[in-house]
Amino acid sequence: RNAAKEREKIAPAIGLLEGIIGKTTGTSADQPRNQATGDPGQLDCVAESRNTQAYLKALQARGWLRFHRVVERVKRAPLFIDTHWTAVIEEKSTAKGKSERFAVDSWFRANGEPAVVMPLADWLAKKETE
Repeated sequence: RNAAKEREKIAPAIGLLEGIIGKTTGTSADQPRNQATGDPGQLDCVAESRNTQAYLKALQARGWLRFHRVVERVKRAPLFIDTHWTAVIEEKSTAKGKSERFAVDSWFRANGEPAVVMPLADWLAKKETE
C-alpha cells in the first residue's frame, strides 16, 4: 500500500529468507550480534549486511519492492573497534520530495527472526531498539 507498510513486510521477509538459506549454509544457529558461541555458523555484521543486501536485491529483481530501491551498504565507525555495517534501502519518493534511507540490519537478531528496519540516520546515531 505504501512505503511504511512495505518496510514492515521487509523485516520478516529478511528473517524468512535467512532461515531458509541458513539450513543450506550451516548458519541456522546464528545468534544475535557477535556472540562467542563457538558455532562455525556465527556471522558478523559484514556477512549479515552482505547477505541481507543480496536478499533485498533478489526481492527488488522480482519487482517485489515497489516503494524502495536497494542502495550500497553503509558502515558506521564512531570508534575503530566499534565499526558496524548494514544493508540499506531508499524510499523512492516521499511526501516531502526527499529520499529517505533505512537500515535493514539482521545482525541484531538471531537467524530467522525479523530484521531491524529503521531510519538510517537513527542507525548511524546508534539509536537501535531491540
